[in-house]
Amino acid sequence: MTLAVAPPTPVRRGHDRSYLVISLVAILATGLVALPIGALVWFALSVEPGIWPHLTRTVLGNYTITTSLLALGVGTGVTLIGVGAAWLVAAHDFPLRRTLEWALMMPLAAPSYIVAFVYTDLLDYAGPVQSVLRDLFGWRNAADYGFPEIRSLPGAIIIITLVLYPYVYLLTRTAFLAQSRAAVEAARMQGLSASAAFWRVALPMARPAIVVGVALALMETLNEYGTVDYFAVPVFSTGIFHVWINMGSLEGASGLALMLVAAVAILLLAERRARADRRFTDARSTRPAQARALLRGAAAWSATLLCALPVVLGFLLPFGLLVGSSWYRMDALFTGDLASALLNSLELAALAAVVVTVLSLWLAYAG
Repeated sequence: MTLAVAPPTPVRRGHDRSYLVISLVAILATGLVALPIGALVWFALSVEPGIWPHLTRTVLGNYTITTSLLALGVGTGVTLIGVGAAWLVAAHDFPLRRTLEWALMMPLAAPSYIVAFVYTDLLDYAGPVQSVLRDLFGWRNAADYGFPEIRSLPGAIIIITLVLYPYVYLLTRTAFLAQSRAAVEAARMQGLSASAAFWRVALPMARPAIVVGVALALMETLNEYGTVDYFAVPVFSTGIFHVWINMGSLEGASGLALMLVAAVAILLLAERRARADRRFTDARSTRPAQARALLRGAAAWSATLLCALPVVLGFLLPFGLLVGSSWYRMDALFTGDLASALLNSLELAALAAVVVTVLSLWLAYAG
């Protein structure tokens, strides 16, 4: 018996040149991204003697503990809000669901340090909330009552969580919507309740998406500077500027920045490991997506309230207070400087969006 072997398909020169161009551009883009990290390594290796023992004795331990607590608090907060809102919107029907489905993404449009400024003005000692409480109960000063301090580590955790939870919400909602009805139906046929089916079937299937969203939120948290600096929270991002500017040590600041990069790399490796060889959904299933359960009465309005609360606290309240504060200064909105700043912001945002989109598609295709 003779086997016929097909001759190898020749590679055309045009395809070979295209492959070369794609590879070169991908390598160049990757090199540009890696260049700042290489500079950090260079400066960190040329650190002057004595700087690391000094940082270890004074601030390094505090930076490490505070940054870890901040990441832990934000990670817990964005997971609870993002996953809870995603499950309510994807698997249930209740009043205002369609509006809240896209409104839950709006806090991403609000810079965290702006939200921090607004809540500080609102909740600080001289703000309207504490002023009203003192008038109502006859309190004379802060010693008469124990109002929590907004400019603190818990305050920073709350503010950053309200701004970053949409990362988890977006990815988890997509995962829940893409899940096959067959898996949930099979769990219900085995006698599981709706809540048990969520914990034992829907949530594990969405775990890779949740991990990706939490990793993105934590990377943003580690890079956060405005809120933690305004709240005087000693974390690595503020410590880098402190060591560089106040202590005059670029090398020491580079070492701290390199530790921050290492923490981000660990998050990326953990995210990659969590979704390795796992699907977000069962792509083999031809069943339609699971139908939404209709909520009625108190359960329906409770779902509406739970989904509306992060939108109100993370976007509508800060935005409304900013609009109210600027209402009496409308003349300043039409000055040439502000118009120029607005135009520059729009141009920068548009250019960045184009560059990021093109490079991302190019690198994804090259990969």
